[in-house]
Amino acid sequence: MLKYKFLSHPADLKMRVWGKNQKELFINASRGMMAFLYSNCSKAGPLLKKPAKINLKAADIKALTVDWLSELLYLSDAKNICFDRFNFKKITAREIQAEVFGCPAKAQRDIKAVTYHGLEIKQTKTGWQAVILFDI
Repeated sequence: MLKYKFLSHPADLKMRVWGKNQKELFINASRGMMAFLYSNCSKAGPLLKKPAKINLKAADIKALTVDWLSELLYLSDAKNICFDRFNFKKITAREIQAEVFGCPAKAQRDIKAVTYHGLEIKQTKTGWQAVILFDI
């Protein structure tokens, strides 16, 4: 079952994401973004052996979400890698330390930026939920 859904938006890409915890929310947001960029990430090619390392600190969970997705977007674009595996060493509302793994691939679409516009992140009785807007 998908843990993200693309929503209607007149000009940009809008996505709703769910997760039972913050870690799962970030993984599902990452996979949703990669699914938009790459038509079939899981069949892009062999998994690269060396992970990219991401270490981020931010003021709050919203800033951390934008920074996380922006860093993944940058690495994906710069290295032509579709990231689909995530190993979090540390994750809090203000910090992430992670290794990300992926396959070499060429993006079929483009995302210019992850935005703060309309960004919603909340904890519910069943887990976490976010709405994220990407500038395309």
